[in-house]
Amino acid sequence: MRKILGGAAALTAATLLTATLSGVAAAEAPTLVLNKTVVQAGESVHVSGDAGQETFNWVGSPAFTTQANDPYPGDGGSAVVTVDANGHYEGDATIAPVAPGDYPVSVRIGGGNAGNATITVVN
Repeated sequence: MRKILGGAAALTAATLLTATLSGVAAAEAPTLVLNKTVVQAGESVHVSGDAGQETFNWVGSPAFTTQANDPYPGDGGSAVVTVDANGHYEGDATIAPVAPGDYPVSVRIGGGNAGNATITVVN
């Protein structure tokens, strides 16, 4: 019985350690936060998140207005953001005069897509 309890305690400790380490890794993962998800054309959306050690590229959406020298590929535009030395980014995007509906918002960090959200444009 003692071996079974000892094994169960070791398994529980290993599980807690794995969960704790996973939580640390998840906290360091790139993020995308929007201050609101229901918007109208002309409104501003504040975007923020953490890129960590990776190179921040853009936060973009087909619903965002296009900026001069916009890095967002395809139709739409990107938010104007600043990135600090720790990889935290934040900025704003203006909603373009698009049809009401749901639009993806994506963040590109380093070599890939690092987060997604959806905004709903209403009249």
